[in-house]
This record gives sequence, C-alpha cells and structure tokens, in this order.
Amino acid sequence: MRFFYRFKWRLLLILLTANVWLYCKRDSGFEYTKYSTISELYPSNPTLQFNKKWTAFNKDRFTAKELTEALLILKDSLDIDKILNEEDKICAIGGWLFKLFKNQRGSPQPITFELTVSQCYHLFNSKKQFKLWCSHFQDMFALFCTAAGLLNRYVEIVPLSKQVVSGFHEVNEVYLSTKKKWVMVDVSRNMILLKEKGNLLTSAEYYDLVTKSE
Repeated sequence: MRFFYRFKWRLLLILLTANVWLYCKRDSGFEYTKYSTISELYPSNPTLQFNKKWTAFNKDRFTAKELTEALLILKDSLDIDKILNEEDKICAIGGWLFKLFKNQRGSPQPITFELTVSQCYHLFNSKKQFKLWCSHFQDMFALFCTAAGLLNRYVEIVPLSKQVVSGFHEVNEVYLSTKKKWVMVDVSRNMILLKEKGNLLTSAEYYDLVTKSE
C-alpha cells in the first residue's frame, strides 16, 4: 500500500512538471500562438527570426523525401522552375490544387486523417471517390509551397461574432518577401491572394472585412 501511494505522488509530480514545462514553452516551436495580437502576427517589418518561428512547424511536418517528391510533382505539373514571381507561384500552386480536387469537396473518410499529407495527395489524386475538406487543401498547399521555397503558415479562422454562423475554417498564409507581408490563401474556396482596394489581405483583414459586412 505504501508503495502505491509513493507511486501515485511521483506520477502526479511528473504530470505537474510536464504541464508547467508545456505552459512555459507554449509559444516556442508550436504551430501557433493562441490569442496573438495583430502586431504580434503582422509586424511592420518581419525579421528572419520571426518568420522562422512561424514556419518552423513545416520543417518537422514534412520529410526531405516528401519535399523532394513534391517539388518533382510541381516541376512536372506546373513547370514551377520557370515561375519566378512569388505571387505567380502562389496562384499557380493554389489554382492547380483547386482545379484538381474541387469536385471532391465534401465530408472526408476517417482514413484520410491517418495518412501523411503526401499520402493524402496521392490518395485523392488516384481515387476520386475520396472526399476532402478545407484542412486537406491547407495541408497540401503547405506541402507544395514549402517544396517550392515559399514561407507559409497554418491559420484557423474562428467565428467570434454572433452574426457569423459558419464554423471553423482552415486556410494558409504565405509570406511575400518583396512586400514583407503575410497574405491569405484559401484554396478550398479558390480564394487566392484576395485584394481590397488594391491591398493584398491577411487572414485577419479578410476576417474583419467579412464580419463587418454581416
């Protein structure tokens, strides 16, 4: 009995230590920072360190083999090496994925959540009966953008306004080095590089625009 109590308290101590560590490291190397401010998400002059923080997730997310294969697919499908402008690359990759899978949008089968992004791409491309939703588009766009050398990050748009009835929605943001700005790309709805009065929109700007129009 004494051993049981010792074991229980040691386990509780380990769990407490782990939770404290996770709390302290919650903004270091994780996928996103919860409740970040606009200035934290979109500094006026993003540094290399800032961009590395937000794109570090993709380095662990995709293997070197997957990125090499993805780049070969882009070369074969889009002749990506001949597209030099960042915005043109984004439009080419996003438009290609939307055209390829637009007729397969729907409720996905559970197996698709057990596969890697690369495996999902091949499954959707070879078996058109398989459905996909926004998260799959986001995943594949991130894979191919990373392979093409485009800095990108995952964004989840969450409706906080009572007037907005749609649910959570996953999109991408890509960093344009020429403009020093992160811009939104929503491949699942073919909304690529949206502009308002000539200004390319971030996800936050797009969200504000939608909620204000409701």
